[in-house]
Amino acid sequence: MPSTTRPARSDGDAASAPVRPQAIVPLVLIVGAQALILGAGAAYMVFSLATGQVWSVPGAIFLIVVFGSGCLWLAGAARGLWRGKRWPRAAAFTVQLFSLVAAGAIVYPMSAIGAVVLIVAAVTAMVCLFLRPVVDWTTQELRPELR
Repeated sequence: MPSTTRPARSDGDAASAPVRPQAIVPLVLIVGAQALILGAGAAYMVFSLATGQVWSVPGAIFLIVVFGSGCLWLAGAARGLWRGKRWPRAAAFTVQLFSLVAAGAIVYPMSAIGAVVLIVAAVTAMVCLFLRPVVDWTTQELRPELR
């Protein structure tokens, strides 16, 4: 089995730098879009709380914390995937499973088109997560200056 490690590069040798796989781009875009959606949800809840349009203030504060934390977590996961870190693969996969559940149980009764969009995005991200170039990119042991 061939080794996945790359030779160390000198300052001027760009050819030995690891090549970011093309499949990482849609994966990072999907995870980043999910982060933006959670951020928009948190902003909407802040707006609703500020204008008095909420039924429960503690509930609104809870949702702001959950959506805001999720936004930061997914933004970090997208950044980590782009940089080739190992931990964001599990985070991204978990969020895609949640998206599939939400698409079927919550979104589908309100909008079939919205549910299909969520399902397609989640399945696309899951497929990208398990493509060999993405797995190699996120599991190889490289010094930070090579990433």
